[in-house]
Amino acid sequence: MKAILKKVISAAVSMSMIFTACMSAQNVFADETAKKIYIVGDSTACIYGKDDKYAIPRGGWGMYFQDYLKDGTEVIDLALSGRSSKSFTSEEDYQKLKNELGSGDYLIIQFGHNDQKKSSDEDLEKRYTDPEGGKDDEGSFKNSLYTNYIKLAQEKGANPIILTPVTRRSFDDKGKIKDVHGLYDDAVRELASEVGIPMVDMTKITADYYNSIGTEGSKKLHAYFYDRSKGEGGLDNTHYNQYGARIAAALTAKGLFDTDSDLKNYVDTSKFSSADVVNVTRGVFVDQLIRVLGIEGEAQSNFYDVEKTKTYYNSVGLAKEMGLTEGNGQGAFKPSHYLTREDMMVFTAKALAQKGLLEENADVALLDKFKDSDAVSDYARQYLADMVQTGIINGTADNMIQPDYFTTRQQVVTVLTRIYNKLSNLEEVTETNTQTLDELEKVENTK
Repeated sequence: MKAILKKVISAAVSMSMIFTACMSAQNVFADETAKKIYIVGDSTACIYGKDDKYAIPRGGWGMYFQDYLKDGTEVIDLALSGRSSKSFTSEEDYQKLKNELGSGDYLIIQFGHNDQKKSSDEDLEKRYTDPEGGKDDEGSFKNSLYTNYIKLAQEKGANPIILTPVTRRSFDDKGKIKDVHGLYDDAVRELASEVGIPMVDMTKITADYYNSIGTEGSKKLHAYFYDRSKGEGGLDNTHYNQYGARIAAALTAKGLFDTDSDLKNYVDTSKFSSADVVNVTRGVFVDQLIRVLGIEGEAQSNFYDVEKTKTYYNSVGLAKEMGLTEGNGQGAFKPSHYLTREDMMVFTAKALAQKGLLEENADVALLDKFKDSDAVSDYARQYLADMVQTGIINGTADNMIQPDYFTTRQQVVTVLTRIYNKLSNLEEVTETNTQTLDELEKVENTK
């Protein structure tokens, strides 16, 4: 048996360090002719639709990869949940790849999560590939990657780039990310060297990032089920939420920028910081708030400036009918305006009060420890104090009581996960960790 050789991941790299390094790097201008960038892979990279089983829904890094590229590029994300390098070849999207991939295009390849699966006869037949065989050995992981993707790209004059699989959120008893891929990530590294193509080591990059933010901080990157008996008390340790997917997309772009691939010329390093700090609109936040609270129903009314075609239309209407927001007094909600931190807390406090989750009538002196708390409007002051007492705002590190500031994605996911945990405390979950990885990463239509 081939020895499993692993390098100990020791250096924890923070996102701020990654962004700073990238901002200082020379940003190479892309050619005048933009190229198509195809992505093939599994659930960690794919596009998700409504995702009804999740209170905090999933996202794949491929959904947001375009955000870190220069204008003129086109990303075609063909990744599908539950697929291995072997099973993907039976999909229509693989035929699309074979038909459309052209000279000068780029193909980003990332498999491994599902190539490991061999707990059933179906897995062995359709998904499993052997991590120990060589690229010319039929049935091996290397052979599947080389024959089905790398060779295909090369024959069409396209440029293949291979990625090791992103890590799962799995920590050891010392608080460090565990090796969950066995020989599969090693196989990718070896294959890239053998055939001479660029490789981005996303296993190491994501493990380093998880180690830098720790067991608790990494929870903010992941999706949460409505059914809290699934995963880790409802936490899905495999799939990103949409915030985590943006972080993974930025990490992927950073990793690509550090390769010798010509595609690095299309990476826009000035956009890396947006993964954390880009603001959230009022409409999007209200939609996420209504969702995590599990509020259902069909809104009977709405504000005149909320378009029916928007995904948040029904949620904003429900929020209006529940009294979470009265708009601007003239029938407008301004859904596309950026959300202020004060508005986020007021919407949230009202919703939690209706759910019986808000500890009300807090001493407003609780706000004095927050920067700029004296600028909180009289209307909002009691709501915000109640939020501090309830624990949705947690100490000065949150930096949320700056009422005139806009709300970042990181702050929104912090509030949503705390609401989720408050709701969890009210439920009697009789079973946890009832899903196997095979069930969790089952084949499904995600688009």
